[in-house]
Amino acid sequence: MVLEQWEDLKAEINVPTLRTLTFHQLWANMLVQYADEYALVLRLVVISLLIPADTSECERIFSLMNDLKTAERNSMGQQNLKNLMLWHIMGYKTDAEGKKVKMPCCDVPVMAILKEFRSMAFENGGTLGRKAHRAAAVPKYEYEKHRAPVKAATSAASSAADE
Repeated sequence: MVLEQWEDLKAEINVPTLRTLTFHQLWANMLVQYADEYALVLRLVVISLLIPADTSECERIFSLMNDLKTAERNSMGQQNLKNLMLWHIMGYKTDAEGKKVKMPCCDVPVMAILKEFRSMAFENGGTLGRKAHRAAAVPKYEYEKHRAPVKAATSAASSAADE
């Protein structure tokens, strides 16, 4: 069944209009137009296109992580590092020729990003703004009047131990 679909798909690809397409354009076109006819073969194509051919993408991510988490930012938490890495990775847009181009700061959709982050925070039951990190009120205790202050009690105990 799969071999028959593969042979038929090869015949479809040999059409002169499809042979002029780039590799990615060809398979995107095939997936859209022939998803029902050649479902098994196209499923294998998708799987094979998702498997990385080398480790360069992984190396780029580790390089970015090392650039972001410097000695000055040593105390940065895991979540902040992840957010910064996503910010740097997503800071590109695709131009008309399909190439990635660094997005100028003025073109970054900051409000849309903030809106998405806020919606994610509310989905998880979080709060935003000044209430997000506000500490609880310090409890007030009624101390007995005859009780010695803690500092004096510890200094008296340490001087007794020295004798």
